[in-house]
Order: sequence, then structure tokens, then C-alpha cells
Amino acid sequence: MKKLLSYIFFLSVIILAFSACKDDDDEPAVVNLPVNYANLSGEWQLVSWRGEQLPEGVYFKIDFDRRDHIFTIRQNLNSMYEQQLIGSYSIELQDDDETYLLSGSYAYGKGDWEHSYIISSISVDGTLSLVAADDASNTAILKK
Repeated sequence: MKKLLSYIFFLSVIILAFSACKDDDDEPAVVNLPVNYANLSGEWQLVSWRGEQLPEGVYFKIDFDRRDHIFTIRQNLNSMYEQQLIGSYSIELQDDDETYLLSGSYAYGKGDWEHSYIISSISVDGTLSLVAADDASNTAILKK
């Protein structure tokens, strides 16, 4: 009888231990920062474009200066050599009061960016998510 009671006690402790534990598969909530020049400021590196990782050795880095609204791009997307581009950028709140549009113009009369980008999020962990305003398949994920 004593052996049976200790067996029941042991099983109840095991059942209680597994039922009281929180599920480890829960993803932590991502906290987003407000969209503004201060939170966009700094150097960001492209890690994913159109859902694809960049090939080894290929990079795109953009540095946003919050005070003067100037950007500097360093990249080798279309060349084996680094190219540097500079210009100005702006963040504009759209009519729906929830969507922010990032757009830019290259210096020296080289024109505007090909797309303006909806800023989907700027997360606390240093991730910037962009979607082209005119092409939802053109997505970019950048990291600080």
C-alpha cells in the first residue's frame, strides 16, 4: 500500500509539474518604436530584399543623418566595387495618419529613388521593415 501511495504521489507531482509550466514556444512580443527621424537615424544594412537573403559578399548599407535629413549609401549590388551615393530623404505622414512614407533624392541631379517606401516598422531590436509604396512585392529588411 505504501508503495502504491508513493507511486500515485510521484505521478501527481510529474503531472502537476508539466501542466504548470508555460509553453516555451511562445514568441516574445516585438516592440516597435515610433516612426521619426531620430529612430531612423544611423547605419542600416540590408539583410533581405524581396524575401531573399543577399548573396555572400554583396552588401547595401544606408546611413541616415537625422539632423540634416541626408543619407549616404555604400553598396556593391551592381558592381564588384563599392559605390557611394548621397542625397536627401524625408519621412512624410500620409493621409490615413498611420502610414509613413520614406522617399529620397540623389545629389548632383541624379534623380529620385526609384520607389518611395512605406515604413512598416522600426523595432527595438534594430530591424527596419520597408515596403515599396507602388509594389508590395518589393520588401526590404534592414538591421542596425
